Formats: sequence, C-alpha cells, structure tokens
Amino acid sequence: MALITHRTKPDENYRASFSAVTQRVSELKRGGVVLDSYLGSLQADPWRGFLIFRESGAELVFQHLKTLPLASYFNFDITELTQL
Repeated sequence: MALITHRTKPDENYRASFSAVTQRVSELKRGGVVLDSYLGSLQADPWRGFLIFRESGAELVFQHLKTLPLASYFNFDITELTQL
C-alpha cells in the first residue's frame, strides 16, 4: 500500500494536471497493478491518497508510483500489507 501526501504546496500546474493522475491510476487498475485506490478531494487539507498494489515489494511499488504524473509533487510512504 502507498500513502501519498503533498511534498510541495499545489500550484496552478498541479491543479490543471491532476486529472492526468487519476487517469494513470485508472490505467494501473485496468492493468491489475493497483487493486484499489482512494484519493482525497482537491480541497482536502491535508490531502492524502491511498493506493493498494498487487505487488508487495517496496521497490516494485515505487517504480509504479514514479510513473504518476505530478510525482514530483508527492511524498510516497510504502507499507507492505498482510491480508487477514
């Protein structure tokens, strides 16, 4: 699982391009890479996003996260989950 938070304060470029982030997450879901996703509204402060990945290794998850548009705006906290 990846917790996504803002690294920097969102600017106009961020707000104008955020739909590309949701499109990329949808692509990863269609491809079976992301199992589930939860993204806060753009007005949420602090904003957070949660992505549940099929892969369990942090490095593999991070490689996918780097493909997100606006990745330079985000901090990624990756946690391996165990299904109960």
